Amino acid sequence: MIIGQGRHRATSPTRSVLRRRDFRLYLLSFTTSQLGDFLYLVALVAYVFDRTGSATWVAAATLSRFVPYTLLSPLAGIVADRFERHRVMAVSDAVQLSAMVALTIAAAVSGPALLVVVLSGASASAATLYQASASALVTALVPEDELASANSLVSTVSEVAFVTGPAAGGLLLLLGDPAVAFGINAATFAVSAVLLLAIRSRSARRGGGDDGDRAGVLVQLREGAAALFGDRLVLVLVTCLVAGSVVYGVELVVLVLVSDELLGTGTGGLGWLLAASGVGGVLGATLSARLARSGRPRAVIGVLVLLTGIPLATLAVLRAPPLAYAVLVVEGIAIVALDVLVETAMQRSVPGDVLGRVSGLVLSLTAVGTAAGTFLAPVLVSLLGLPGTLAIGGLVPVVLAAASLLFVGDLDAAAARGRRALAPRVAVLEGLRLLDGAGQAALERLAATVEEERAPAGTAVLRQGDPADDLLVLVEGALVVHHDDGTGPRRVNEMVAPDYLGEIGLVERVPRTATVTAQTDALLWRIPGALFLDAVGRGPALSPSLATGISTRLARTPLRTG
Repeated sequence: MIIGQGRHRATSPTRSVLRRRDFRLYLLSFTTSQLGDFLYLVALVAYVFDRTGSATWVAAATLSRFVPYTLLSPLAGIVADRFERHRVMAVSDAVQLSAMVALTIAAAVSGPALLVVVLSGASASAATLYQASASALVTALVPEDELASANSLVSTVSEVAFVTGPAAGGLLLLLGDPAVAFGINAATFAVSAVLLLAIRSRSARRGGGDDGDRAGVLVQLREGAAALFGDRLVLVLVTCLVAGSVVYGVELVVLVLVSDELLGTGTGGLGWLLAASGVGGVLGATLSARLARSGRPRAVIGVLVLLTGIPLATLAVLRAPPLAYAVLVVEGIAIVALDVLVETAMQRSVPGDVLGRVSGLVLSLTAVGTAAGTFLAPVLVSLLGLPGTLAIGGLVPVVLAAASLLFVGDLDAAAARGRRALAPRVAVLEGLRLLDGAGQAALERLAATVEEERAPAGTAVLRQGDPADDLLVLVEGALVVHHDDGTGPRRVNEMVAPDYLGEIGLVERVPRTATVTAQTDALLWRIPGALFLDAVGRGPALSPSLATGISTRLARTPLRTG
């Protein structure tokens, strides 16, 4: 059953997303994994400190989780683009399960801190595969107009885990030892892998052994970088995200000093500051889908990026703990909402076959930003003092990032003009129902690539056996279809505008199955096949109209003759 437009609007986006079986499995997997990770990180730090009593070893344990994301995320993105993404994530869970079981045993027998740090690094290395695939997988599980709601749900889960995971980890440490937390985290990876393997949707393109798949690692990395740096809007948004990660890196160092020296709550007050940011993150996740639908996206993004840094700068003059918690709630809202908007923009703008690589590069860039903030903070504290560090570290990155939005100053107006110009073409594509549920943006992307062609009567517009390259839309005129099954050509169909042709070869990845000739003078639109397949691949399934059309036409022109 196809839900009509009125019915679709009456259903809340969140409810619509949660009705999708495969997305529910993905969300459960992500929830399980996140809760286990945050619980485990508390136990990791506690174990290393108990064994060594050294802040240096604690820093090494933290870096063991951090460095792999910087170095390996781009390579993980290549894997995410070459293989079925939910299976890549399941393999990642299996490797992390093995590392966590070994870590549990090491902790149970009071093993050396070095071994624990090495196993933590191995687990984090495998986790890059999960993270690089996760964002790209969402585009195969929900249609484009539900991406913002889906990303909001994922962010909500992440922020709730950020608040509850460490609390649960602390409780476990009071009741037992770190080995228990490691063991529970191992179990979460097993559950997550089982959930992922139950997903039916496919994110990898059929014919995965194409030349593009065999391209060298450097070539594939260049393709991902070109997709990221070649899209001005995505590049600016990622710049804003990296600026927020720099601020976060500064916070990792200075918040404990803020609690101890400025607020008078001691080092134990750090937990309250982090919890306040986490609560803000939950609120930000619930608001982000609404913000993504704003009619003034540039202004919204500008405010959000500023609010990722201004609260930290404000701590330089605040001395009342409740006020400090309040401004960090605001910061948490901004960080998560900005993250959702950037992720949704990437999913909509970046071609699906390089989305994993772009996601991996963004993970690496944000990790570098966090590292830069972490390394700069002690230097700034020694040079400027704590209040000066809070002001500079909070304001400079985000002000520079907000200024970069000037480079897309005409974007909103240009997009509106473009939508008006494309409206007639979009209306034709909507009427053909090629991409039911794919969303307005997907149709506009296809409409923008249209090349008009005139075919006089008697002209062959497709020939049986030729490679399938483009999709054709019949806008005016009539066509006749002939199929040769080895005994000679026979007429199998007639087509009258508006209609489409060439989809079978593209979707099934086979040569043209029939010869199509203009019966009258005809006007055709040519759409690049790769872009059409990318738009089809972004939905959870073929549209009912497209699937039915392919089935009907294959009955007349089978893939095999004889």
